[in-house]
Formats: sequence, C-alpha cells, structure tokens
Amino acid sequence: MVHRKRGLIIFECACKIFRQLFFILIFFFSIFQLSLVRYSFIKIFVML
Repeated sequence: MVHRKRGLIIFECACKIFRQLFFILIFFFSIFQLSLVRYSFIKIFVML
C-alpha cells in the first residue's frame, strides 16, 4: 500500500512537470509563429 502511494506521488509530480513543459512548449511555439508571421509580412512589404 505504501509502495503504491509513493508511485502515485511520483506520477503526480511527473504530471505537473509534463504540464509545465507543455505550457512552455506552447509559449515558445506561439512566439515562433508570431515571429514567422512578422517575417512573412516584412517579406511581402519588401516584394511590394
């Protein structure tokens, strides 16, 4: 029973870490997308 509880605690910690990593990934992806859009806009303006 104690061993099972420890496993559960480890699982919860892993879930928290995974969630934080997921949010960081989304954050970086959104920044990357914004920079990409900005770059494409600059490219279009240069073409004009």
